[in-house]
Amino acid sequence: MTPQRGEVWWVSVDPTQGADLQQTRPCLVMTTNPLNR
Repeated sequence: MTPQRGEVWWVSVDPTQGADLQQTRPCLVMTTNPLNR
């Protein structure tokens, strides 16, 4: 699977820092499609 611009992907943010909880978070793909390989 390749992310496309404008899609929302669930990403595991690891390692966490400070008081952040280690969990899966939604992330918006903002780069142009040729860079998302």
